[in-house]
Amino acid sequence: MAVDVMNLWYTGRYQFGDGTRVSYARLRELLVRAFPQAMSLTLLAYTVSATTRRTSSGQIKSTGPRNQKFIDSLQRLGFRVKDRTMVSEKNAAKPYGTDWDVGITLDAMKEINNYDVFVLVSGDGDYALLLNELRQQGKRVEVITFEGSTSKLLHQEADKIIYLTENEVFNTGSHYGKD
Repeated sequence: MAVDVMNLWYTGRYQFGDGTRVSYARLRELLVRAFPQAMSLTLLAYTVSATTRRTSSGQIKSTGPRNQKFIDSLQRLGFRVKDRTMVSEKNAAKPYGTDWDVGITLDAMKEINNYDVFVLVSGDGDYALLLNELRQQGKRVEVITFEGSTSKLLHQEADKIIYLTENEVFNTGSHYGKD
């Protein structure tokens, strides 16, 4: 099971507003309800760490991982975290290196002989090619995402889509999974 954390963060805020945060404890409960075998499967959370910040003068200052508590909480919930460092350059308009699309795709293909069902927690249409290939390889593909921000391409490629709702996976604040 692959959880695209950045996609959930952006699409959840888009659908329910800036003050909401994904409750990863509730998300995990949903995964276990929908896929009882999830207790024995690897739950992969793909995250991005910012280790720098831009000062008011425009300089980039190194700060160390700013989301370590979040990563620790995901690990306590049973997620195996794969983290990538966000890259910022002095003249760049925005950070880059924040997409996990290729990394998740590579992991899914490397492990293709170890699963029958691939579960993607993301609504990003960039994964449509991966889902299509997995289905051609005889795999069942299921997507868990927010209804209001799911790519039409995923609708075409997924065998099943489960929609996240505010009641199931969201709480207000920055509790990272604590209710």
